[in-house]
Amino acid sequence: MKKMDRKQRLLVFAIVLFLIAVIVVVVVFTSGRDKGPHSYNDPTATPTATPITTVTPIPTSPVGPTATPVPTPVPSKLVVELQDSSSKVNMRYSASTDSDNIICAVASGTEVKPLDIAGQWMKVSYQGEIGYIMTSYLKLTGSLEGYIKLSDASSTVNLRASASSSAEVVTTLQSGTEVTILSISSDWIQITTGEFSGYVSSSFVRLSE
Repeated sequence: MKKMDRKQRLLVFAIVLFLIAVIVVVVVFTSGRDKGPHSYNDPTATPTATPITTVTPIPTSPVGPTATPVPTPVPSKLVVELQDSSSKVNMRYSASTDSDNIICAVASGTEVKPLDIAGQWMKVSYQGEIGYIMTSYLKLTGSLEGYIKLSDASSTVNLRASASSSAEVVTTLQSGTEVTILSISSDWIQITTGEFSGYVSSSFVRLSE
């Protein structure tokens, strides 16, 4: 084999360098395409502002004291109440137990309209008739409005803690004092007036007109 001279060797060497350079360029170009576009910071670019989301506050009701519910008043109702529900009580022309004084017999559970108090009797209206029924046979639901009635307008009557003449005296009431009647019995009326409550003898209480 004939040896290459100096010029030939230089030519081969140059060709090899050229091929190496071509290969490097191809490899670099291929790698750049695989990685996608390069990100870079442009110092002249205007930064994009991040939008600020405004949160509208949800209105809330002001917190205040809880109102005390107003109790629903119970309608006043006066009903005949007997131990034997099948029995009847006599309604009379006057506050007397005379045998010839009877208007009619009223069954237990019947509602009557109260008109006034007459001691142990209640003046009532029933089926167009006006008469008297003993308070011991009547039951009051709700309340009635009344007042203290004394023969001597300058005197007073005792309001007691319970239905007894020996019970503690809560206060004294003058004639004309307005009262609210809560319950009735043959001898005592349970009432309230102002800041006081207790029992007064039924002889001293009348119904307001």
